[in-house]
Amino acid sequence: MGRAHAQIFPYGQLEQVFGAPVTAAATGTPQLASDAPANVVIITQRQIRHSGAISIPGVLKYVVGLNVRPYTMTSPEIGVRTYNQPYNPRLLVLLNGRQVYLDDFGHVVWSSIPVQLSEIRQIEVIKGPATALYGFNAVDGVINIVTYDPLDDRVNRADVYGGTQSQYGASLVGTAHVGRMGIRLSAGSYLAEPKYSSALQRPDTVSLLKPQNEEVHLSTRTALSPGVSLYASLSYSYGKIPSETVAPIFSTLFLYTNSQRVELDADTRIGRISLNAYRNGLQANIAIPLFVLPNNLMQQRVYVLQATDLIRASRNHVIRLSLEYRNNAAHSLGFLGGTVRYQDIAADATWTWHLAPSVSLTNAVRVDDLWLGYDGVPIPTSGLTAQQIGHGGFTALSFNSGLVYKPTTVDTLRLLLGQGVQAPSLVDSGLQIGTGPLGLVGATGNPYLNPMIVDNAELDWTRELPALHSALHTALFIERDNNIISSPASGVIAPISSSSVILAAENTGWSEAGGGEISLKGHTRSGWRWSLGFAYEDTFARKIGNYHIAFASNSNLFSTVPRDSVVAHLGRTWGRFDFDAYGSWQSSYRDITLTTTMTPFVPVTIGSNFTFDARVAYHLTNHVTLSVVGQQLNAIRIASTPGPYTNRQVIVQLTARY
Repeated sequence: MGRAHAQIFPYGQLEQVFGAPVTAAATGTPQLASDAPANVVIITQRQIRHSGAISIPGVLKYVVGLNVRPYTMTSPEIGVRTYNQPYNPRLLVLLNGRQVYLDDFGHVVWSSIPVQLSEIRQIEVIKGPATALYGFNAVDGVINIVTYDPLDDRVNRADVYGGTQSQYGASLVGTAHVGRMGIRLSAGSYLAEPKYSSALQRPDTVSLLKPQNEEVHLSTRTALSPGVSLYASLSYSYGKIPSETVAPIFSTLFLYTNSQRVELDADTRIGRISLNAYRNGLQANIAIPLFVLPNNLMQQRVYVLQATDLIRASRNHVIRLSLEYRNNAAHSLGFLGGTVRYQDIAADATWTWHLAPSVSLTNAVRVDDLWLGYDGVPIPTSGLTAQQIGHGGFTALSFNSGLVYKPTTVDTLRLLLGQGVQAPSLVDSGLQIGTGPLGLVGATGNPYLNPMIVDNAELDWTRELPALHSALHTALFIERDNNIISSPASGVIAPISSSSVILAAENTGWSEAGGGEISLKGHTRSGWRWSLGFAYEDTFARKIGNYHIAFASNSNLFSTVPRDSVVAHLGRTWGRFDFDAYGSWQSSYRDITLTTTMTPFVPVTIGSNFTFDARVAYHLTNHVTLSVVGQQLNAIRIASTPGPYTNRQVIVQLTARY
């Protein structure tokens, strides 16, 4: 799920040419974010460093329009704009164009991503559906993590840190050049002992274990000849991750991931050609307290083959053509009764037309043809045979269109239209659990699910303010979700001719939502750096089909993200000192909590909250920095989710560059 155009560009050289960070996110051609036919935010390495964060979600929580929800200290969920939930399936996350989105349940485990913050060049945040550009499941947005190039860039850095709640961590990044080959090795480790107290006295948080994660990533790039390079990477991660599951019940996930990738890029007479192949694998032991499973083990792997040709047809026309093949399978006796798989063939085309020096139009279209396979034994109460599960599938069309107009040298207008596709996860299609609580006799997937279709329209305006050394950005959007997918854990009772009460994955209805954002970012001549942003998102309408609902879930709730949110930053460097302060406020939202009553899952309103973070750093030498970070300094603890309290943290970090 999720194809990205992973062609390698000399980002460092292009930054010097453009005078600012560049992105190839929307067109495959490097350009400034302000020129891209998409709502793109670029977070630079300098911003990552000033944030004081020790994780990627910690960096992202101050991006306008993103909702970072810390269900536990190391397992947050991130939603873009109008939707968020445990195991959020609507945000596609990539590492250098390789998906790190997990296909089993359809979600992202942020602490399992095999990358260190110090090796990240930039994080690209694309808001809005981008399926035609990146592949299905890019329905609310995309986050692409771009690391430094092992051949063009030298990154040698070690970090150690420790803090409250017995947090300890370390990371190491090293780069070596051997002839025309660049090699980078990175590794990291983290351990903590948080206290899992909850304002709602949830019974499922008592048994959560202490979080731990370790990751290793090796990447190389070799210049084979002028214009031709070969990239390869290997990664491994292990995590013991307390988290809220899709049920939603808190449990500890034991997760192992690995990946292998090779990519060939070549400038040829017929365009810039990229041939990319990778394999992702995972093994997970998932313990869900209310369901007694004979085997909690889940194994999943995906093979992806991609071919892309970027063609400059003329001075004013750039065309990108791509083909992709995916072979994805998950095996679990306890969850699936065997093995469920799919194969997908996709083709897409992107055309960028520079109509005039101040006007450009980009159109992208993609077609996916997906078919299922199944080897196993369905539970008797599901009403499905193995042959029926193995004959599901769908064909889906997605598109993106962006018109960019620069009426003046300081103004940019964008009109964006998109249709995104969220595919059912492997569990959505093939889940087979035969036992459950409260009289339920199990839960089943649905091989006949339709993909969810998200239609979006957006109008953006960006204005440079040279006199203030700043830029103003505004955006208005409206979207409609059709064929909303409710997972088998969403409380929908299967409409089968049986006296058994069994939950099922279903397409349960539609919703309409919209909102806007405004942000101002800049610096002063005296060295202050600052930003201020406000976002408004609201669900206008939500229609649930004629289904019997056993209990409440996020799939049938309004207002699953705060309607209003504000973020702010102020920082400055004085000599050897860096100082940065961040503030965040959000309004209330609705979520689901677990109770000990006969109605186990009930809606709950999480109140508005404010957090204040700060970082002070002192550069002991040109190569060694000591920093102190305080997170949530304004309160000892905050009930920011239905789960454990979010507690104040103080972290001391020592960084050495060598």
